[in-house]
Amino acid sequence: MPVVTFHDAVAYWHDLDQACRNRDLPQKTPGPSVGNATGSSTGLLSPSISVARSLRREVSWNGAYTLTWHQEQYLHRFVDHTTGNTPIQDEDAGEAQLQKICWVVSAPREVVEKYFGKARKKILKEQDKVRHKMKRQVADEEARKITEAKALLQRKAAEAKAQKEKDWDEMLLRIHPEPLKGSATVRMRRVRSRFLQSSTGGDSQKWEDEITQAIREIKMAAKETLPKKRPQFWPGPTPTRAVPPPLVNNHPEKSVNVLIAQQGPPRPLKEPTKRKNSGKGSVTQGEFTALAAFDDDLIIQAEGPSKAQPKPSARRGRFQWNWDYDELARDASAIIRARCRDSYRLDWAALEQVFPAVPRNSVRQRIVALKEVPGAEAYLKRLENRWYDLWSQHRGTENLPDDDPGSHSNFSLIRHVEFLRRHIDKNALYASHLLPLLVSSQTV
Repeated sequence: MPVVTFHDAVAYWHDLDQACRNRDLPQKTPGPSVGNATGSSTGLLSPSISVARSLRREVSWNGAYTLTWHQEQYLHRFVDHTTGNTPIQDEDAGEAQLQKICWVVSAPREVVEKYFGKARKKILKEQDKVRHKMKRQVADEEARKITEAKALLQRKAAEAKAQKEKDWDEMLLRIHPEPLKGSATVRMRRVRSRFLQSSTGGDSQKWEDEITQAIREIKMAAKETLPKKRPQFWPGPTPTRAVPPPLVNNHPEKSVNVLIAQQGPPRPLKEPTKRKNSGKGSVTQGEFTALAAFDDDLIIQAEGPSKAQPKPSARRGRFQWNWDYDELARDASAIIRARCRDSYRLDWAALEQVFPAVPRNSVRQRIVALKEVPGAEAYLKRLENRWYDLWSQHRGTENLPDDDPGSHSNFSLIRHVEFLRRHIDKNALYASHLLPLLVSSQTV
């Protein structure tokens, strides 16, 4: 088919484009032939494999303008690699410079602007990568410094603890070279625990005095051995005169007697009737007392000669706890725990003095629930230690009468609670407990 007119040329190149790019067309098409050679209007064809491959490449038929390597190198001069700016961002002389560049490279303006846009985008992307990398490096460096600081603090804390333990061993060996045994070890362990927890470990004279006082009390307790059969009535020590401790200004609290009166009538406890014959299943007076010590709601009434039936009683409403009763329970718990330090178990019988209308087990469970609050257990421990020191100094005096200091329940808990509230600064105990928490949070 001869190519004569413009439309013939367009049709020819369209057919040639389809033949080279469209894989669905047949590989061979019939055409004129002269002898054994394929001919055309211009003469014989001399096929070349390189020309065929060039025609078959997809890029050979790209209709868009493609910049050469030399054109790209010339345009590359006008890109600022620091900021990514090109003549397009230049508002003053950018238009004239852009026209000159297009004239020099002989390329359409759209192609030049597209090249500058892609170059600017690539530079800005690389700058973002560099900034992100620097931020990540700074964060890693700060994390490394924090980790090293924490490890240093832990190492210093361990060294300080080891030093305090060493100071304690040297101090104890200097004051009491002989080894401690039995209850003496338990008492000295309490002093050691307070020494390790204190922040004023440098005041060695204070702790030497406490160790000396503890050893003196241990020796006095060993000498004052009680007889095997204790007399029924012990008159107790005569109150001695002592300088009263200073008064403190605590948070306003209701009087203990007012709190007791607001609880209502005390809980009744009926004893069983006496019987001459105690058959199988009967409860004696001693057994009733032992059972009542563990179950406050036990009320037994004898019916018949051979069985005891619990008497139904009116059900009381749930006791309404508030801040005043919780604080009273904390103070009473500290006093009872300090008094029972030398015993193998706690005796909560004295709680009935300040909670006559509440079962003893309910008060004990309330104290356990209060200790689960964060920081409450540490505060109660500090309050118990402070009360133990105060009680050891003033028990049996006219300031704090105590006829039987060895008894766990035969004392006036009401008077002891009032004495604690008058002479122990509980606000300071709260503050000294919260201070380590604040210091640790600031360090982190």
